[in-house]
Amino acid sequence: MRTLIASLVLVSAVGGCAGKTQDAPRAGDAEAHVIRGNAWYRERIKIAPGADFTVQLIDDQLADSPAAVIASSTHEDVAGPPYEFALSYDPAKLRPNGHYSVGANLRGADGNLLFVSERRAPMTPGANAGVEIMMVRVPGPGEAPPPPARIEHTRWTCDRMTFEANFDIPGERVELMLPEGTLSLPLAQAASGARYADHRGNEFWTKGDTGTLTREGGRKVDCVRADAKVPPGS
Repeated sequence: MRTLIASLVLVSAVGGCAGKTQDAPRAGDAEAHVIRGNAWYRERIKIAPGADFTVQLIDDQLADSPAAVIASSTHEDVAGPPYEFALSYDPAKLRPNGHYSVGANLRGADGNLLFVSERRAPMTPGANAGVEIMMVRVPGPGEAPPPPARIEHTRWTCDRMTFEANFDIPGERVELMLPEGTLSLPLAQAASGARYADHRGNEFWTKGDTGTLTREGGRKVDCVRADAKVPPGS
């Protein structure tokens, strides 16, 4: 819960920045940059009318203060996930060698937090990779915190590129820690093995200790689990 508590502290600190306005340049401003991505949560919960979804670009080195918010945008009266967003920000507000991330939250019609980023997604200004954000439910008054997620941490090598793949078993997702950034994929239908794919053409399909990786509908490359245990005598 340490990460969740930190997220809640940040949301409370910048509450005045997460209103119905967007702290970013106008769409026609030639200096504007845009971060695109999706946010979601695991639970199958129907959201009551009037909920607002907010996404923010955060300066990690100022994360405990309101000055941490570089840009913020709120989508009003949203339904269920996924929540697609396009967050504009002013590059003049970025510091040289700064570290940035993107966080999100969902508030009910009464203003109370319903879901908040499990952890903020690292973001490199100017990078074209989409941002994927997992949100977790905020316990109500007197509720026990949710049990920790069951994550299987693995390492894979695909076409001479080695990266971590973290399988969220209950959430039916996998996070690929690729060199260009984190790619989060939902479980998809497959005749065999475990196939994770999104609508952009990204796919990670494993069968035991082997698999394939396809990025943005490009060339499919073969993969092998780099941390697989080798049987004795083999």
